[in-house]
Amino acid sequence: GTHDNDTINGWFKNAPGADAAKARDYLRITGGESLPRAMITAVWASVADVAITTIQDILELDGSARMNVPGTQGGNWLWRTKNGSLKSETAEWLLHITQLYGRK
Repeated sequence: GTHDNDTINGWFKNAPGADAAKARDYLRITGGESLPRAMITAVWASVADVAITTIQDILELDGSARMNVPGTQGGNWLWRTKNGSLKSETAEWLLHITQLYGRK
């Protein structure tokens, strides 16, 4: 994705049922697991040379934290992370998968 995409949670909320079901199946999500964490983990585990995500997805935010809506003027690029929003448990999870999959 890019800055033009919705957040992962926003995408899942608005995705057609078949697309959301396919994503859940691909990510092996069967219950209440975190959709953003499952997707970020899949990206980190991929063979891609570079793996990138947004802070909005790391923080598991909904579509209201979207950075940019293509084709609109005004209101874009205004979202900011609040001080203290990255909790230690989330940072530890991100460090764990980064080390596990050999990301730098």
